[in-house]
Amino acid sequence: MQKNNEVANKVMQGELRKKDISECMDLVVNSGAKEGSVDHFMVGQLFVKPKHRDVFHTFKTKAGRFKWLKLWYHKEGYYK
Repeated sequence: MQKNNEVANKVMQGELRKKDISECMDLVVNSGAKEGSVDHFMVGQLFVKPKHRDVFHTFKTKAGRFKWLKLWYHKEGYYK
């Protein structure tokens, strides 16, 4: 029984993570990044970490989200 609960919890965590990443990616496109663009690709890499998704969710506007992403890219050296 405990083993079943552990498996169910792992499945649930994976589903929640997938849903959260999907929601973030939808917000990115809605904020101005074109699907398949460099911006879109970099965000996919960024959102592997939950803390980055958590910060992204705090922004209230499209402009704020997109600006944060651009600043992140510059910080990491992706744009000069």
